[in-house]
Amino acid sequence: MPKLSFSLLILLFQTTVSFAQFDYLTQPKPTQTPQIFAPGIVSTGAYERDLTISPDGKEIYWSVVGPKNLFSAIVGRKYQNGKWSDTQVAAFSGQYSDIEAAFSPDGKRLYFASNRPLDGQGKAKDFDIWFVERTATGWSEAKNIGAPINTPDVDEYYPSLTKDGTIYYTAIYKNGLGKDDIWRSKWVAGKYTQPELVGKPVSTEGYEFNAFILPDESQLFYTNCIRKNGVLDCDLVVSNRSADGTWSEAQPLKGVNSEKMDYCPFVSPDGKYLFFTSERAKKEWRFDKSLNYNDLLKNIQSPTNGEADIYWVELKSTAK
Repeated sequence: MPKLSFSLLILLFQTTVSFAQFDYLTQPKPTQTPQIFAPGIVSTGAYERDLTISPDGKEIYWSVVGPKNLFSAIVGRKYQNGKWSDTQVAAFSGQYSDIEAAFSPDGKRLYFASNRPLDGQGKAKDFDIWFVERTATGWSEAKNIGAPINTPDVDEYYPSLTKDGTIYYTAIYKNGLGKDDIWRSKWVAGKYTQPELVGKPVSTEGYEFNAFILPDESQLFYTNCIRKNGVLDCDLVVSNRSADGTWSEAQPLKGVNSEKMDYCPFVSPDGKYLFFTSERAKKEWRFDKSLNYNDLLKNIQSPTNGEADIYWVELKSTAK
């Protein structure tokens, strides 16, 4: 069977999606050059990362992280009554560290990683994958996805779901290949199967994490890190899945990666845009005149200050 091109795979993905027109918080659409997404609304100069969008385009969630990763919460906006709401902490978040929300392809569940204890009280623990279910009044109470995915004293994070319920996520298990590896568990007869490593050439002896799987499981976008001169260089890559379940060698995304860390990929449900998190910053911090205190804070507390921002770019432009 001949291999499908990257562009054709994107086209096939786009034709399988059916929903109302997206407006992406009414933001101007990017083309071939990555742009900060919703500056001052989503990307504010704080540490914002891992954006997700509901299949109908009417809900957007992302994570806000405190200094030195001490705390994180999932926040979002909803399109209601013809307009977007203000940003609010998600109803299921804000007490323990929550991060990396991901919708199921039918929009009925929202998965995320959290260090909350199993009973919802007391001290934080390692990160597990949790989910909430859509109800008539909002989201349900959070539920732990449980074994065999979640394990004691090991972090599981960055969930991503296919149409048939298969979940991809990141973990550092003793039977893995490297530091961070990408794992996969099928949804069979109402429960998850024993996770299996997404092996070579995707997972290696190095760092592979934050994987986003297309709903049809045809492509895997993830972060690959290699060590150069003692420093980790982390770029976004994509691998194609063949009919026999094997994966192609990963290719860097064209025009996306920077000299800084680029991670947390997400493809919009209409298949048009790639969202990602980047720690890229202004190349030169110099001003025409001395800044007063207020202007100093304004520049430091703004996008491209070196904290993580959320970017987006036209997906088809990233194909090599």
